[in-house]
Amino acid sequence: MQAADIFNKMCTRWIDNNICDNKEPSLNQKILEILSKNPGLTLEDLSKKSKESIDNVRKVIREQSNQSRQSSSFQLHDDEYFDSNTIYEDWIDMLYHNIVTINNNNNTNETYSLSLFGVMLMLTLIRHHNMNRLNLYLFNKFTIEESFDIIALNYAKKLPLVFGE
Repeated sequence: MQAADIFNKMCTRWIDNNICDNKEPSLNQKILEILSKNPGLTLEDLSKKSKESIDNVRKVIREQSNQSRQSSSFQLHDDEYFDSNTIYEDWIDMLYHNIVTINNNNNTNETYSLSLFGVMLMLTLIRHHNMNRLNLYLFNKFTIEESFDIIALNYAKKLPLVFGE
């Protein structure tokens, strides 16, 4: 399985788990879109912008970051055998739990931004929106080009890692 296949499976899983059939976007989707437009927000800022409780926002951050993950869960131990399906599932899980990055600013409040995986997931969601496959929360009033430009400006240091300068 190629790296792109693993990323695509993670995107599909994220969409299946977080895009509701109704018109109201999930909190996970709101957080992803808010961080796309406003990197470096605190938990309180995310709570205000999403109009959700801090506890609910904290749960989403925990789910989409490696905050509650143990890095050893991706290691193969001596008594385990190599099973490619398990390894790919572990990689998909690892990507899923690395959508949001947590930054500590000189021991003040933690701030949150999208990881490179989160940025690419958001670009995927915008593409799905453009193909009328899902409704977006904040980016629904922008063209696909405007949406990509907003994210490119906000994450100018991360996108060259994929697309080059």
